[in-house]
Amino acid sequence: MKKYWAIASLSLTAYLGLATATPHLNAQTVADDQSASPIVELCDELAEEDPTIEPLQCLLEQSTHLNRAKNLARQRSERINGGVTAVETEPSMHGPSADSPHQISLGDDGTQYIFTFRVRPRATTDYTRESQVMVTHTYENSAWTIDTVYNNRIEPTSISYSEQLDAEVR
Repeated sequence: MKKYWAIASLSLTAYLGLATATPHLNAQTVADDQSASPIVELCDELAEEDPTIEPLQCLLEQSTHLNRAKNLARQRSERINGGVTAVETEPSMHGPSADSPHQISLGDDGTQYIFTFRVRPRATTDYTRESQVMVTHTYENSAWTIDTVYNNRIEPTSISYSEQLDAEVR
């Protein structure tokens, strides 16, 4: 099972050559020591296994799946931490899905998306919990399952998980 770890931005227009790709400050991708978008790597892997897969269709589908998985992970964390009126997740879980701290694992029967992010009580500046949520999309029946890997209390910090990873990359 290959794993793709990324905080990266995927610009479909840049991938298609319709615009110039500008590097994102948070970009960090490790996939067998190659530098590419994890979604592009995932589609390349799927195309190797099944030559009938169209690259553009795969990119659109996988981008949609990543976005849905991000939203499901965020909603699970909000629910188990008191609800959206009580807590808020870090900004990367609300913006483009490619900017969220995630790991993608391609399996035989589906794709796993693992998100690790921080949560804080509303109207505060310090994050007090860190959640890791695994969302699995099964190919056969196109089902989604959501599992909370952990939801731990952390020392109060004003730095989100994405900001911490960005600082470590520099």
